[in-house]
Amino acid sequence: MFFLLANMLVLGGIEELGWRGFLQPRLQERTSVLTAGLLIGVLWWVWHLPLFFGHQNFSLEPLFVLQYTTFVIGASTVFGAFVNATGGRVLPLMLIHATTNLGALLQGFGGVLDGTALVPLVAGSGLWWLIVISLVGLFGWSMVPQSEHGLSS
Repeated sequence: MFFLLANMLVLGGIEELGWRGFLQPRLQERTSVLTAGLLIGVLWWVWHLPLFFGHQNFSLEPLFVLQYTTFVIGASTVFGAFVNATGGRVLPLMLIHATTNLGALLQGFGGVLDGTALVPLVAGSGLWWLIVISLVGLFGWSMVPQSEHGLSS
């Protein structure tokens, strides 16, 4: 529990203040939730690029790069929809971000997925994209239900 809170408030989760708290609403002034999520996903990937040069859990192997790229951009798109559905609240998303980091730690430190790249690609990245496709299919480019409260745009 302590690690989860630390991850949320100090490590990865704190990034959401910038990505979804600051950048997402500004991008959405000019574009859809989907496009904003995709753009932030690319920036988020570039932000993490230094991890590929020296972090023990990152590898330049093509399958790992594909898995990580699809995971980050897919998760970013879903995160953007989530923050819109919660009226711009970032704190719940910080917790979600922290829990996604726990999965990576389990994979990299002898967890049940240690040493497998295909399972995270299909189960991890694939599930994010399944959510993206479902949200776009249900609600269009806004990716969230429209309501009288103005939670999305």
